[in-house]
Amino acid sequence: MNGSSDGYSQLKKIGLDCINFSIDTLDESEYLKICKKNNLKKVLSNLEYAYQIGIFVKVNCVVDNLFTFSRFESMLELIKDKKIALRYIELMPLKYSDRNTKMNELIECVQKNYTLNAYNNKLGNGPAHYYTIPEFQGYIGFIEALHNKFCGDCNRIRLSSVGRLKLCLFHSDGVDLKPYLNDLEELEKVMKEWIFKKPKEHHFEEEHSSTVMNEIGG
Repeated sequence: MNGSSDGYSQLKKIGLDCINFSIDTLDESEYLKICKKNNLKKVLSNLEYAYQIGIFVKVNCVVDNLFTFSRFESMLELIKDKKIALRYIELMPLKYSDRNTKMNELIECVQKNYTLNAYNNKLGNGPAHYYTIPEFQGYIGFIEALHNKFCGDCNRIRLSSVGRLKLCLFHSDGVDLKPYLNDLEELEKVMKEWIFKKPKEHHFEEEHSSTVMNEIGG
């Protein structure tokens, strides 16, 4: 997104009703370290415009190894007076040795310091479970792929930039679709065949992945 108001207006006209922003911190120096570019003000400006023209906004924040409760509290500013969904995503490192318990620690701190009221309405089709906090207009969501598996409700598949259909973020199972691109009937047949092979659940907690995040699109 180039940040222009015209861009978002066009997206709204064609029916876009929700947009996700990835913002791990509201501290500019931290943002620069994470993203390698100091674009935080530009991102927040885009967020504000999308919200003002009526596109529902979700903000994704990864609970990484350096995440602190003070970072959580500062990010609450995003939902103070806006009906934005602020979602905290458990880190899913693909090496067993890199995993942490930061998400559990965060949830314990939030429960200790704030009143959380379960929000049972759906906010899109994602796996987050949502809460509201008194005096805040928006929503807090937690996505816990390791400690609160949601595989039974997952309907996602991924198509990589090299044409490989990947059935699960973690599993290596998948199929190369490039040989079928000139035969739409066969392409549909192969996709259906493989989609029904989607694994029952991931095994992040037990195994290493054969791929890394930047090879599969996150």
